[in-house]
Amino acid sequence: MTNSLAQNSNTLSTPKTGDSMSFTPLFSFAPQGSTSPDFAKFPYNHDFIDSEGVPRSFTRVRGHLVPVVGAEVMTAYGLGYVERVNAGLCVVRIVEFDETLEIPQYSDTALRPPTHYISASTMVSNLADAYNNALMLEASWLLQRMGASKSNQEKADRLLDLALDSDQYEVRFAGGDYGGATEFYHSRAINPNLRAKRSQAEIDAERARLKKLADSLLDDADDYDVPEGIADELAEVFGE
Repeated sequence: MTNSLAQNSNTLSTPKTGDSMSFTPLFSFAPQGSTSPDFAKFPYNHDFIDSEGVPRSFTRVRGHLVPVVGAEVMTAYGLGYVERVNAGLCVVRIVEFDETLEIPQYSDTALRPPTHYISASTMVSNLADAYNNALMLEASWLLQRMGASKSNQEKADRLLDLALDSDQYEVRFAGGDYGGATEFYHSRAINPNLRAKRSQAEIDAERARLKKLADSLLDDADDYDVPEGIADELAEVFGE
């Protein structure tokens, strides 16, 4: 039985109607007290100037802003808040499900009429189960392929600690109004012309460090299955 798991990795601003999203000016997401970018004063990339006069840029993942942990958001399945963020993906806990939502389920293909419908809470629970199953598979693979050492067991435990509750799911907010979030991660904008230049000694030390790392990876290739082509590329780059 297939469901809509793959269709719900993104939450758009109009999830129920399917209407196209309206454009929201980027500056509208800036913190209160901020002013518009001033490229005459700061002639490099920045999104806004904060209340202290510092140019800042939003954190972006795949071109999209990232809501902060704790931000209240409206998702395709109801009202919730961001509980954690990793690589631009947000784990959202739903606190008020959309009870009017009916999500079609299909026996084999969406080209045929749906066999039945499920509620928003059931859909989120299904998404959580799929996420947790993926964690379990990854933890099992780690222990089976890399060995059940204390270090690997700790890594597996950390993976399993990420398991979701039945009212949580992972979502990437892809533009629009970002689910109504009002706070986003940002950092001080850096003038690329003022970046510190590294000395030749620092460059040589970095090359030596990378070569040492590559050597260790090539040595490990004798004990573990390295993805096809990786070991050859390392050997070619570093002259092994």
